[in-house]
Amino acid sequence: MVTFLRTASTKALVAASIGVSGLMIGGAMVATGAASNDAKPAPKPLAQALVDSRSRAAFEGVTARVTFSNRLIDSAVLPAGSDPLLGGGSGRLWADANGRVRIELQSDGGGGDVQIVADGKQVWVSHGPSSTVYRAVMPADTKHPIDSAKKEKTPPTVASIEKALTAVAGDVKISDPVPDNVGGRPAYTVTLEPTDTSGLLGGARISWDATNGAPLALAILAKGQSDPVMDLRATDVNFGPIDSSVFAIQPPADAKTTDIPVGDLLAKGKAAAEKAKASGVKRAKPVTGLQAVQAKVPFTIVAPATLAGRDRSQVALVRMGKDKAALITYGTNMGSIVVIESATKTDKAAKSKGTGFELPTKKVAGLDITELGTALGSLATFSRDGITFAVAGSVTADTLESAISGL
Repeated sequence: MVTFLRTASTKALVAASIGVSGLMIGGAMVATGAASNDAKPAPKPLAQALVDSRSRAAFEGVTARVTFSNRLIDSAVLPAGSDPLLGGGSGRLWADANGRVRIELQSDGGGGDVQIVADGKQVWVSHGPSSTVYRAVMPADTKHPIDSAKKEKTPPTVASIEKALTAVAGDVKISDPVPDNVGGRPAYTVTLEPTDTSGLLGGARISWDATNGAPLALAILAKGQSDPVMDLRATDVNFGPIDSSVFAIQPPADAKTTDIPVGDLLAKGKAAAEKAKASGVKRAKPVTGLQAVQAKVPFTIVAPATLAGRDRSQVALVRMGKDKAALITYGTNMGSIVVIESATKTDKAAKSKGTGFELPTKKVAGLDITELGTALGSLATFSRDGITFAVAGSVTADTLESAISGL
């Protein structure tokens, strides 16, 4: 039900914020209903509550206020007036039966706004603080979720949901649904906790409308903290037709546009797979093992047998753009540490500019490192002897610095 976050770079944190927003959108688009009061639904077993709240009849559209809180990164690290994806914000959501979605968020700290618009054919995100628009055009044959929902013939039953819950029971513990009221809607709230508690992730808390299944709140929890580190919540939810003009908004004309060639990448991947299948060529086996990977990279890999109390579990060849790099994993659970080593580039022009966000720097074991510590994990980078290291894990900054000292 939830893909748990283990490690994240700065860019990934932003993407995760957008992704959390997407989870809310996806559910709201298949919801139906009308405004309610402070009533709560009757207690039910989880499978029964899910089946009873899953209705897709006569959906025309939904509007709502949304509030997004992000405490993942310490506010002292963020620039003044941080944008709503990093520092939190509030705004509005619209979605209709044709699969069109629009979200707008304004920063709580005056750091500009973010617009997210999707119509099934393309998705664009306008990031006000950097005056940048990220745009992805979907392939022509992409099936929209709402189309799949319309074609679905057999709705899930209590038995099928119970079977699915049993299948994930070894990885995640799901609480009984608690009768709740979220934003004036009768709702159920469940808490999910990973059975592997070696990392910093505490789990997630999800609330959905008891009448129609629309997600109303989603929170990401850190181990040992009572308040969520990321929290998305809908209020003032109303269901009904949405005027087309709501989705006719265009990106700012003066913004820099970055196209993400999703369609091209998918088409190339599909074509390559079909060509390989037709020619009978088998996909190359991954290169693993310290000696095998060492033979493929132009630098001497640093890979001690243990790091920060964790045994080395894997060495694999990976690519960083066009360059080959080594990925070394220590540990085998949520609390594992990953090290990526690549040849240091002398061209510094590739460094990001204009983001307004710089990672803190400090000295560790005599090295100058950049480090980002969050409630869910830590990330650090440094260079030494012609090698650039990226070290990450769902561990505290102290544990990560211990690993850096071991390198």
